[in-house]
Order: sequence, then structure tokens, then C-alpha cells
Amino acid sequence: MFSFSKTLTATAIGFAEQEGILSLDEKLVDLFPDECPAQISENLAKADIRSLLTMSCGHETESPLRESADWIRAFLAHEFEYTPGAMFQYNTLGTNMLAAILYRKTGCSLTQYLKPRLFDPLGMTDAFCSVMPDGVIQRGGSGFRLTLEDMMRFTQFFLQKGKWDGIQLLGEEWIARASAAQIGTVNPVFTNHDSNWRLGYGYQMWRCIPDGVYRADGAYGQFGIVIPAKDAVIVINSASTYPDDLLNIAWDTLLKGMADAPLPEDPQAQAELAETLASLSLPTLWGVRSRGQEQRLKGVRFVCADMPNLLDFIGGAGKRVVAGDEVSTLSFSFNADGMILTAGNVALRAPFNGSHSIQCIDGMHYAASAAWMGEYMLYIDARNTESASGSHLCFRFDDAGATVERSSTLPTAGWDGEVQNTYRLTRA
Repeated sequence: MFSFSKTLTATAIGFAEQEGILSLDEKLVDLFPDECPAQISENLAKADIRSLLTMSCGHETESPLRESADWIRAFLAHEFEYTPGAMFQYNTLGTNMLAAILYRKTGCSLTQYLKPRLFDPLGMTDAFCSVMPDGVIQRGGSGFRLTLEDMMRFTQFFLQKGKWDGIQLLGEEWIARASAAQIGTVNPVFTNHDSNWRLGYGYQMWRCIPDGVYRADGAYGQFGIVIPAKDAVIVINSASTYPDDLLNIAWDTLLKGMADAPLPEDPQAQAELAETLASLSLPTLWGVRSRGQEQRLKGVRFVCADMPNLLDFIGGAGKRVVAGDEVSTLSFSFNADGMILTAGNVALRAPFNGSHSIQCIDGMHYAASAAWMGEYMLYIDARNTESASGSHLCFRFDDAGATVERSSTLPTAGWDGEVQNTYRLTRA
């Protein structure tokens, strides 16, 4: 879900405020006294929960997502350049701080806290959130995974102003505040100037170009759009590197196509839609075997001085990598159906027969296929099926080792895009 996660985290804060567990005026220095720097600046002293919700805690640059157990201390040590509440700056670690606050107040993770209050009443049975490097606090800023149906339920919950099955779960007043423009987003420090990012920001929600429309928003176009005037929601999963264009297409087509009365039946359009849906699939690689090269690679180990964790190598956007699990050696093995790429204690299977091998690695599912494109060139296509992308890998073998080129599977990158990383393998 990427930053669609932020709206779920803010909603948890809304429930906590409703129950009297916290106040939005509570200061970070009081919530985290042991993690604060020795010298507390005037602006840090003023930073509160409300400024985290509105992305205006005072940081001039987005806090780095520190991959260490001391990420809270790192956030508080990052300079608070502006008076809290005065300057919008996108801040994913600030949303993770909201998850930390909830944990300090309740002893519950985001998913534990939201389960009886939101997930169970709405029938959201598959919500999952990854954790920060401390292994305790969940990544409220970017770590949720949801089905499209659960995204729809959550977005509909906002359309219904916090009510579900006739029961007011979260107060209308919170929904109104969360979805309103609490702070402007056009300023010298926030660099995204796309058209739908200029309308203001609420409590971890964005205002949109059409009047009254607002959205939960994750990278590459994970959208939950609320359209009160039409009593409608639009929910989108995508792998788009042009999300602003995607939103504007929605305004120009879907929104303009909505009517107050039922639309007439259109059997031809319905048939075309059904045919399109039935034909959707992930592309696979297909190629002849290179038996000679496969035999030469048998038992050979390769080393690479700068190759990252294998999941970082294949995972694409949205990967979650366990720190310290670096790749030291790579090896290839081959069987009747395909190949296995092994790095450390992680193995990726990829068939040569035009199908995908789906496997779970470190809690995430990957679909992989492979093909030889000539005697010395091996392609592997590895896709993270629970996120927006994966990686295209091209291995070019020579007598001394191999060169590996990695590019993204995102539609606007992929085979036609630039190579993002190049690594050199040498025989061990």
C-alpha cells in the first residue's frame, strides 16, 4: 500500500483520541523523554501529535528512514527547522512515530489496535503491516498490505463518515477534520508540484482537484478516493510512475461519467470489459535451453563485493529486507523445468517453460520466470506479487564471471527503461 498506509495509521490515532487515550496537543518531548537529544530546541519542544498528522512537525527535509533500532532517536535528533504546524514537508518517518506513540499509549501494534475497532467491523480480514528495524513498531508510514476489496471497505467507511452497518464507529467530527485541508502543500520545501498535490493536506489524506474530493494515496497509484457529492468511491491498485496523470484521467472519465440516475445497459462495453479482465496476466519469459552453459555453471560459485541482499536485488519497490542479510555468494542450478538462483540461504526458482514459479521468501510472494537469450545471456523476471514491481535481471557470462544488469518491472521502466544497477560477479 505504500503511503496509503498513512491514512490507516491516522485513523488509529482518531480512535485513540475518541477513547481519551491521547490528545493531539501532546508533545513529543513528553512522549519520548528518553529518546530526545540532550539539547532540546525551541521547535522540538513545540512539536506535537497534531503536527505529525499534518506533516508539519518542523523538519525541512524528510527524515531518513533509519534502518536501526534507534530510529525514534534519529527522528527526534533531525533538526526541527520550522515552527511545528507552519510548514508542510512529507515525512514518512513522522507517520511511523504515530505508530510508536500508539504503542507507547496502548501496548498494541497498529493491526492489534485496529482489529476490533475497524478491521473486524468492516470485514477487513487480510490486513498486514511490516515492522520497523526494532522488530516492535509497525511501519505506519508505508508498511500495510491490503486486498483491493479491503481498500474499498476502508474508503467507503470514510464516505459514510465513520459509520458501518448503521453503527457510528468513529465520530463524524474526526472524519471531517481528517479529510479537510489542515495545511497548505505549496511551499519552498515540498518538491512535488503535480496538480493533485497542491490542494492541501489533512490528517494523512490529500485533497484533490474536484471540489470536495479527497484521497488516501500510496506510491505508484494506490488510491482510495472519496467523492461525497456523487456518494461514490474509486479504489485503484496500479503500478504507475505517473500517478498525477492517473488521477486526472479518473476525473476526466470516471467522475464525469457518473450520473444521478442509473446508466443504460451497454452489453457491448460489458462484453469488452469481461474479455479484457479474462485476458489479464503477468508476462512470462520464454526461450530455448542453453545446455552447454548450464553444464559449465554446475557447481560454480560467484562472489560480488557490492551486491545487496537477494530480496533487495529482486524485490523492486515495496521490498522489506532484513538488515544484515547480505549476499556473499551466488550459484545456479538447473533441472528439467528451469533453474534455481541461490544466494546465501535464499533460493529463487524460475522455470524456462513460459510459466511463473510462485514462492514465499521472507514473508512476501514472488513470481519468477527465466529464459536463455543466446548461449551466454540469461534473463530472470522476478515480480513481487504483493507490491507494485519487481526486477528484470540480465546475466552476461564470460570466462572470468558475469555482469548483472537490473531494471524495474514497472511499465514505464522495465525492458525499455534504463538499467538501474550493474554488478560484477567473479568466480569464487
